[in-house]
Parts: sequence; C-alpha cells; structure tokens
Amino acid sequence: MVLNKIHPDQKYIDGIATNNSVVIKMIYKKFAPKVVQFITNNSGDKEDAQDVIQEIMILLFDQAKANQLQLDCPFDACFFSLCKRHWLRELQNSTHKKVTIYENVVSRNESAHGLVEQIEAFDQKQKKYRIFDNYLKDELDIDEKNSLEKRLSGDEVLRSEFENFKEVYFQKENQFATEPDRLAFVENLTKISDRYFNKKQHKTASLKPWYFAAAASVIIMFGLFFFDYKHYPNFEDYNHPESAYFTERGVSEAILKQAENNFNGKRYETAIPIFEMILKENNSDEIKYFYAVSLLQVGKYVKAENIFKELEAENSVYKEKAKWNLALSKLKQGKYDDCKAILQTISQDYEDYDQVEQLSEELE
Repeated sequence: MVLNKIHPDQKYIDGIATNNSVVIKMIYKKFAPKVVQFITNNSGDKEDAQDVIQEIMILLFDQAKANQLQLDCPFDACFFSLCKRHWLRELQNSTHKKVTIYENVVSRNESAHGLVEQIEAFDQKQKKYRIFDNYLKDELDIDEKNSLEKRLSGDEVLRSEFENFKEVYFQKENQFATEPDRLAFVENLTKISDRYFNKKQHKTASLKPWYFAAAASVIIMFGLFFFDYKHYPNFEDYNHPESAYFTERGVSEAILKQAENNFNGKRYETAIPIFEMILKENNSDEIKYFYAVSLLQVGKYVKAENIFKELEAENSVYKEKAKWNLALSKLKQGKYDDCKAILQTISQDYEDYDQVEQLSEELE
C-alpha cells in the first residue's frame, strides 16, 4: 500500500482549525519560546513576538479552514519559518534595510520550505481578495479605490483575477464576510496569548464595591444551581486520534484500505466490523489498537479498555498509547480520579507527553 505523507504533527493544524484550546496552549508552550528568542535577538521585544505569533496562527487557521492545510514536515519547522520570515519583512519595512539574522535557534528543515511558500502565497492571495471584497462593498477610501482601479487598468493578470473573483462573489453572497468561527478563534487565541505573555486584564478595576457585594449575594443564593465549582476537562479537547496507515501482510489490501478509510473518516461504527473481520486473520497489535480506539469513540468502554489493558500488559509498541487512550476512556466517562491515576503511569518518553501534562494539570 502507498503510505500517505502527512506528518504526525498534522494534529496541530487540525487543533487550530477546530479552535482547540488544549492544542493552541500546547503550541505556545512548545513552539513560542524559540520565536520569542529569535525576535528579541533581532531588534524586537516580547510584544512584537506576541503579535507575530498571533498573526501566523490566524493565517494557519484561515488556510486550514479554506484548504484543509496538510503538513508534510514537522510543525516546528513550518511555524518557526513563517514567524521568522514575517518578522524579517516587518524589520525591512520599518528600517528599509537588510537585517542580520542570528541563526543559532533556527531548526533547519528543507522540507518545510515548499509548504511555507505555499502558506505565504495563500496569505497574499487572501489579502488581495479582501481588497477586492472591500472594493465591491464600497468600503475602500478614495485613495485605496483609485490605486486599485489604476492597477486593474494596467495589469491584465490582476484584472483577470478580479473578474473571476467578482463572478464568484455575486454567486456566493458576501464570501468574505466575517465568520463566527474566525471571530471565536481570534477571541480564544487572544486570551491564550495574553495569558502566555502574562498580560493582565484590569477590566474589573472600575467596578464599584457595591457591585461585588451584589454579585456575591447572587452567587451564594444560586451557586448550587447555576455554577459548576469544579471545572473538569472536556474529552473532546483531547480527542484527536492519529490517522491509520496500515501495512499489514496476510490480509486483503482492499479490506485494510476499507478499515483505514473508515477510521480516518471518523466512521467508527462502520470501521468496527471491518476490524473484527481483519482480526480473525491477523491479530496484530496495530489492528487491535485502532479497533480499540474505534470502540472508545462509540462508547463501548469495556471492550475498548480490555484491549488497551492487554496491549499495556504485553509491552506492545502501543503500550504508552494504550495507557493514554485508557485515560481518555475514563475522562469520557467522568471517572476523573481513575483518569488521573492512569496518567501518572505514562512514561515521559511518550511522544505526546505534553498532552499528558496538560490534562494532569487540568485535573488538579
């Protein structure tokens, strides 16, 4: 079978696209420090770094939502490259001269180059289309309008792009109107970013003392009914199963492909009987693992947990993944103490140990 070249770090892109707070926090924790170091070493400060990171995150969100952006390289290499190039352009625009870049913190990864250029091309196209959109809605000021019209009259390629855009625009009303998903993402991103960079909000400072007294009385009277004093983490925030790419032997390639496609398409109810058919011929740890994950997704906890425990006991290569999914099973069922106990047994060598730490913190 031909293996798909999507990188395992695709989980970060998927998390951005779904506005997953856990993934966004993880990106700041793992990848922001290097960006901050680079920018502060190159004529910038932490506020500049915060702005750059937010702009790149929004760009990734836009492209992931529009084109289902797929990583073929580590997220770190792509993200850092985008931030670095963005900051370099900012410096060049402000100083009108080339800037020396210190490469001591750069993760070089040639495979990221093509993807970075693709993302930046998408960004340029989106900016161009937003100008077209504002022009058609008569929201450009007179100078911007005259400038665009002058460019359209002298640039045949740009004029052709504009005509194509206009055709789509009138077929699909207000294509570039602000979407609620994007607003929600920016709002969530800003909160996480401010928290990471220790920016405190002081909006409550101007409230009068009597307001706090009144609010306290309401909480005392109605707290049991309207307030959840203990906020527990959500299973869905941590539920992003890895994709399956089977290379098993002794099993029909067509059947394996069916199982793979249904699992990756989140059609778990359909995948389960196919896995059961495969397991009659090949009882491999790989098939058992993805079968158990499917069972977990549809709420068949006992069956799923029995398989995860079996993989753990056998010291399978899926041992740590099995433990993680066992913890997720307990989380999904609201068995928070059991979940916390399992998390404590997971090795720090587990590839997604940052998620283990994050979930453990939320359960404290």
